[in-house]
Amino acid sequence: MIDIAAYFQRTYFFPANISSCIAYFSNSGQILGYLPHISIIHTYQPNQFRVSYHTTEMGIYRVLIICDLQVDTDASEGVLTIRPMKDKPPAVQPIAGLYSLTGRGHYSSTSIFHSNDDQTSIDFSLQLEASLPVPYGLKLMPDSLLSTIASDITQWRIREIAEGFMQRAILAYSK
Repeated sequence: MIDIAAYFQRTYFFPANISSCIAYFSNSGQILGYLPHISIIHTYQPNQFRVSYHTTEMGIYRVLIICDLQVDTDASEGVLTIRPMKDKPPAVQPIAGLYSLTGRGHYSSTSIFHSNDDQTSIDFSLQLEASLPVPYGLKLMPDSLLSTIASDITQWRIREIAEGFMQRAILAYSK
């Protein structure tokens, strides 16, 4: 198996006061749509989703990770949390093809909102973890080397997702 884990954290400013900002980010389905490489594939309830993370790496390997998420907003504390949903059956069984790998993952993120005059500063962090089967094309490489390479790629992707999310959320709000 290829084990991946990536984490990103950053503070950014959102162009709205804190109450408007929290109300905007409380629309879970809309906000999840701002995450690059991540798509909602099923809505269980207004705050529970099955999402897919999908990319093509090194121009050839198709990666698909399925995650079940629970979104919780605590407006009084100014915190939005996205965490793995408990008590769901496995989203998919791990599958490897010649140039593809599919498996279940765990996505989580936290946004902590702080009033900053007419804008809001947001401490944003996100994390993605998964264990994926080794595609047939890479079976001769040691698992530890594959995991290191995959984690490095995923760390780069997580940064891309976080920065894309921040830009998309601000742009959509500003329209």
